[in-house]
Amino acid sequence: MNKLSLYADPLGDLYVEWTITTGKRLEINLPHYKYEMSNLLGIPVPFASIAERIESSVFRVFRDSTPESFVNFELREDFNGARNVVIEIAEEQVLKVQYVIKNLVNRDKVFFSFVFSLASPVAGTLMTDIEVTARFSYDINSYKLKTVLISKKTGRISGSPQLLVHERSGDFIGAKGERILLGEDLYDLHVHGSRLPFMIDRRIFWLVVFAVALIGIGTLLSIFKIK
Repeated sequence: MNKLSLYADPLGDLYVEWTITTGKRLEINLPHYKYEMSNLLGIPVPFASIAERIESSVFRVFRDSTPESFVNFELREDFNGARNVVIEIAEEQVLKVQYVIKNLVNRDKVFFSFVFSLASPVAGTLMTDIEVTARFSYDINSYKLKTVLISKKTGRISGSPQLLVHERSGDFIGAKGERILLGEDLYDLHVHGSRLPFMIDRRIFWLVVFAVALIGIGTLLSIFKIK
Protein backbone atom coordinates (compact mmCIF):
# COMPACT_ATOMS: atom_id res chain seq x y z
CA MET A 1 0.00 0.00 0.00
CA ASN A 2 1.18 3.52 -0.74
CA LYS A 3 2.00 5.78 2.19
CA LEU A 4 2.96 9.42 2.71
CA SER A 5 4.73 10.15 6.02
CA LEU A 6 5.41 13.68 7.29
CA TYR A 7 7.46 14.67 10.34
CA ALA A 8 8.01 18.28 11.47
CA ASP A 9 10.87 18.68 13.94
CA PRO A 10 11.49 21.38 16.60
CA LEU A 11 13.93 23.20 14.24
CA GLY A 12 11.11 23.90 11.79
CA ASP A 13 12.12 21.38 9.09
CA LEU A 14 9.68 18.95 7.47
CA TYR A 15 10.83 15.42 6.60
CA VAL A 16 8.79 13.80 3.83
CA GLU A 17 8.81 10.11 2.88
CA TRP A 18 6.80 8.53 0.09
CA THR A 19 6.45 4.74 -0.09
CA ILE A 20 5.01 4.01 -3.52
CA THR A 21 4.24 0.85 -5.45
CA THR A 22 4.24 1.84 -9.08
CA GLY A 23 5.55 1.20 -12.54
CA LYS A 24 4.89 4.75 -13.63
CA ARG A 25 7.10 7.80 -13.86
CA LEU A 26 7.26 9.74 -10.59
CA GLU A 27 7.40 13.52 -10.37
CA ILE A 28 7.44 15.26 -6.99
CA ASN A 29 7.54 19.01 -6.47
CA LEU A 30 10.13 20.42 -4.05
CA PRO A 31 8.68 23.59 -2.43
CA HIS A 32 10.90 26.67 -2.73
CA TYR A 33 8.84 29.32 -0.92
CA LYS A 34 6.34 29.84 1.89
CA TYR A 35 4.24 32.73 3.18
CA GLU A 36 5.07 34.37 6.49
CA MET A 37 3.92 37.48 8.33
CA SER A 38 6.20 40.52 8.42
CA ASN A 39 7.73 41.58 11.73
CA LEU A 40 7.65 45.01 13.38
CA LEU A 41 9.41 45.62 16.70
CA GLY A 42 9.37 41.89 17.37
CA ILE A 43 5.61 41.60 16.74
CA PRO A 44 4.27 39.70 13.69
CA VAL A 45 2.16 41.96 11.48
CA PRO A 46 -0.90 39.88 10.42
CA PHE A 47 -1.94 41.99 7.42
CA ALA A 48 1.48 42.00 5.73
CA SER A 49 2.32 38.41 4.73
CA ILE A 50 5.19 38.00 2.31
CA ALA A 51 6.77 35.09 0.45
CA GLU A 52 10.04 33.76 1.86
CA ARG A 53 12.50 31.48 0.09
CA ILE A 54 13.02 28.02 1.57
CA GLU A 55 15.32 25.17 0.56
CA SER A 56 14.29 21.60 -0.28
CA SER A 57 16.64 18.72 -0.96
CA VAL A 58 16.39 15.01 -1.73
CA PHE A 59 17.80 12.76 0.99
CA ARG A 60 17.69 9.51 -0.96
CA VAL A 61 15.61 7.33 -3.29
CA PHE A 62 15.83 3.55 -2.94
CA ARG A 63 13.98 0.27 -3.38
CA ASP A 64 12.05 -0.67 -0.25
CA SER A 65 13.23 -4.30 -0.42
CA THR A 66 16.91 -3.29 -0.61
CA PRO A 67 17.58 0.01 1.24
CA GLU A 68 21.23 -0.01 0.13
CA SER A 69 20.15 -0.05 -3.54
CA PHE A 70 19.83 3.61 -4.55
CA VAL A 71 17.68 4.63 -7.50
CA ASN A 72 18.74 7.36 -9.91
CA PHE A 73 16.67 10.52 -10.08
CA GLU A 74 16.82 13.86 -11.85
CA LEU A 75 16.19 17.37 -10.51
CA ARG A 76 14.42 19.56 -13.04
CA GLU A 77 13.81 23.28 -12.65
CA ASP A 78 11.51 25.28 -14.90
CA PHE A 79 11.70 28.95 -15.83
CA ASN A 80 9.30 29.94 -13.03
CA GLY A 81 11.59 28.46 -10.36
CA ALA A 82 9.65 25.27 -9.64
CA ARG A 83 11.89 22.26 -8.87
CA ASN A 84 10.77 18.67 -9.35
CA VAL A 85 12.26 15.29 -8.56
CA VAL A 86 11.78 13.04 -11.61
CA ILE A 87 12.22 9.26 -11.36
CA GLU A 88 11.85 7.07 -14.43
CA ILE A 89 10.46 3.60 -13.65
CA ALA A 90 10.93 0.68 -16.05
CA GLU A 91 8.89 -1.91 -14.10
CA GLU A 92 6.58 -2.00 -11.11
CA GLN A 93 8.41 -1.88 -7.78
CA VAL A 94 8.17 -0.43 -4.29
CA LEU A 95 10.17 2.77 -3.94
CA LYS A 96 10.91 5.05 -1.03
CA VAL A 97 11.50 8.73 -1.81
CA GLN A 98 12.82 10.84 1.08
CA TYR A 99 13.30 14.60 1.00
CA VAL A 100 13.60 17.47 3.46
CA ILE A 101 11.98 20.93 3.34
CA LYS A 102 14.06 23.31 5.43
CA ASN A 103 12.40 25.97 7.61
CA LEU A 104 8.88 25.25 6.38
CA VAL A 105 7.35 25.74 9.83
CA ASN A 106 6.36 29.31 10.70
CA ARG A 107 7.36 29.97 14.31
CA ASP A 108 7.10 32.78 16.83
CA LYS A 109 6.96 32.81 20.64
CA VAL A 110 3.37 31.55 20.71
CA PHE A 111 2.40 29.78 17.48
CA PHE A 112 3.81 27.09 15.20
CA SER A 113 2.31 26.14 11.85
CA PHE A 114 2.99 24.81 8.37
CA VAL A 115 1.11 24.14 5.15
CA PHE A 116 1.88 21.17 2.89
CA SER A 117 0.24 20.44 -0.46
CA LEU A 118 -1.10 16.92 -0.92
CA ALA A 119 -0.53 15.92 -4.54
CA SER A 120 -0.19 12.67 -6.45
CA PRO A 121 3.42 11.94 -7.50
CA VAL A 122 2.22 9.97 -10.53
CA ALA A 123 0.18 11.03 -13.53
CA GLY A 124 -3.49 10.62 -12.69
CA THR A 125 -4.75 9.54 -9.28
CA LEU A 126 -3.09 7.66 -6.42
CA MET A 127 -4.67 5.97 -3.40
CA THR A 128 -2.50 6.36 -0.31
CA ASP A 129 -2.38 6.30 3.47
CA ILE A 130 -1.14 9.49 5.16
CA GLU A 131 0.57 9.85 8.53
CA VAL A 132 1.54 13.21 10.05
CA THR A 133 3.68 13.85 13.15
CA ALA A 134 4.78 17.26 14.43
CA ARG A 135 6.91 18.04 17.44
CA PHE A 136 7.05 21.83 17.32
CA SER A 137 8.35 22.45 20.84
CA TYR A 138 7.61 21.68 24.47
CA ASP A 139 4.47 22.96 26.22
CA ILE A 140 2.21 22.85 23.16
CA ASN A 141 -1.16 23.32 24.85
CA SER A 142 -3.52 23.35 21.87
CA TYR A 143 -3.42 22.24 18.26
CA LYS A 144 -5.44 22.06 15.08
CA LEU A 145 -5.10 20.08 11.86
CA LYS A 146 -7.26 20.49 8.80
CA THR A 147 -7.27 19.72 5.10
CA VAL A 148 -8.69 22.31 2.74
CA LEU A 149 -9.91 21.81 -0.80
CA ILE A 150 -8.46 24.29 -3.29
CA SER A 151 -10.44 25.31 -6.36
CA LYS A 152 -8.51 24.58 -9.56
CA LYS A 153 -10.19 27.55 -11.26
CA THR A 154 -9.67 30.30 -8.66
CA GLY A 155 -6.93 28.93 -6.39
CA ARG A 156 -9.13 29.75 -3.38
CA ILE A 157 -10.35 27.48 -0.60
CA SER A 158 -13.65 25.87 -1.59
CA GLY A 159 -14.14 23.40 1.27
CA SER A 160 -12.63 21.68 4.31
CA PRO A 161 -13.10 17.90 3.99
CA GLN A 162 -12.10 15.87 7.06
CA LEU A 163 -9.55 13.46 5.56
CA LEU A 164 -7.41 12.74 8.65
CA VAL A 165 -8.12 11.54 12.20
CA HIS A 166 -6.28 13.69 14.77
CA GLU A 167 -4.33 12.36 17.72
CA ARG A 168 -1.89 13.65 20.30
CA SER A 169 0.70 12.22 22.69
CA GLY A 170 2.47 14.73 24.93
CA ASP A 171 4.07 17.35 22.71
CA PHE A 172 3.65 15.16 19.61
CA ILE A 173 0.78 16.24 17.36
CA GLY A 174 -0.36 13.70 14.81
CA ALA A 175 -2.97 12.63 12.28
CA LYS A 176 -3.67 9.56 10.18
CA GLY A 177 -5.79 8.82 7.15
CA GLU A 178 -6.33 5.66 5.10
CA ARG A 179 -7.00 5.17 1.41
CA ILE A 180 -7.07 8.84 0.52
CA LEU A 181 -7.39 9.56 -3.18
CA LEU A 182 -4.96 12.20 -4.47
CA GLY A 183 -4.86 13.71 -7.92
CA GLU A 184 -8.48 14.59 -8.72
CA ASP A 185 -8.66 17.54 -6.33
CA LEU A 186 -6.11 19.91 -4.82
CA TYR A 187 -5.67 19.66 -1.05
CA ASP A 188 -3.57 21.64 1.39
CA LEU A 189 -2.75 20.24 4.83
CA HIS A 190 -2.65 22.87 7.61
CA VAL A 191 -1.03 21.95 10.94
CA HIS A 192 -1.11 24.41 13.86
CA GLY A 193 0.20 24.30 17.42
CA SER A 194 -0.01 26.92 20.16
CA ARG A 195 1.29 27.56 23.68
CA LEU A 196 -2.07 29.11 24.55
CA PRO A 197 -4.59 26.90 26.41
CA PHE A 198 -7.08 27.51 23.60
CA MET A 199 -6.77 27.61 19.83
CA ILE A 200 -7.21 30.97 18.16
CA ASP A 201 -6.32 32.08 14.65
CA ARG A 202 -2.70 33.24 14.64
CA ARG A 203 -3.48 36.33 12.57
CA ILE A 204 -6.32 37.41 14.87
CA PHE A 205 -4.16 36.98 17.99
CA TRP A 206 -1.29 39.06 16.63
CA LEU A 207 -3.72 41.63 15.22
CA VAL A 208 -5.04 42.19 18.76
CA VAL A 209 -1.50 42.35 20.19
CA PHE A 210 -0.42 44.74 17.44
CA ALA A 211 -3.45 46.99 18.04
CA VAL A 212 -2.87 47.03 21.82
CA ALA A 213 0.80 47.89 21.25
CA LEU A 214 -0.12 50.80 18.97
CA ILE A 215 -2.67 52.10 21.49
CA GLY A 216 -0.05 51.85 24.24
CA ILE A 217 2.53 53.74 22.20
CA GLY A 218 -0.06 56.40 21.31
CA THR A 219 -1.03 56.79 24.96
CA LEU A 220 2.59 57.22 26.02
CA LEU A 221 3.19 59.83 23.34
CA SER A 222 0.08 61.73 24.47
CA ILE A 223 1.29 61.72 28.09
CA PHE A 224 4.69 63.08 27.10
CA LYS A 225 3.04 65.83 25.02
CA ILE A 226 0.88 66.87 27.98
CA LYS A 227 3.93 67.11 30.21
